[in-house]
This record gives sequence, C-alpha cells and structure tokens, in this order.
Amino acid sequence: MNFRQIKYFVAICKEGSFSRAVIREHCTQPGMSALIRNLEEKFDSWLFERSVAGIASTQAGQRFYRRAEY
Repeated sequence: MNFRQIKYFVAICKEGSFSRAVIREHCTQPGMSALIRNLEEKFDSWLFERSVAGIASTQAGQRFYRRAEY
C-alpha cells in the first residue's frame, strides 16, 4: 500500500464519485481505478460497491476510511 492509494481512496469517499475524485486529484480515471483495484486485492475485499447510480463504501471501505483519516 502506498500514500497515493490512500489519498485516492479518501478522495473517492469524500467526493462520492470516481469522476469527481479524478478531477480533484488531477489524475486519470484508469490510473485511479487501477490503484484502487490493487488496494482491494491487497485487502482481499471490496472497498466500494459500484452501480449505475454511483458508488458507496462497503463495511470494509468504511473501516479503512476511518483509519485513513486518523
């Protein structure tokens, strides 16, 4: 896990959207998605539930967010 993964994860949580987080962090959607996918693989758990309506943090994502903000 690296700082950029944590930074992007927090941005997605705060913005409630990958698209808005990409704008906030001045990066590319594929790059951000790949870093988050790697983070999820490391934890062996989904951090976000993705749907047509948007994204929401899973329980694992909420726990990680509380630790990341600490």
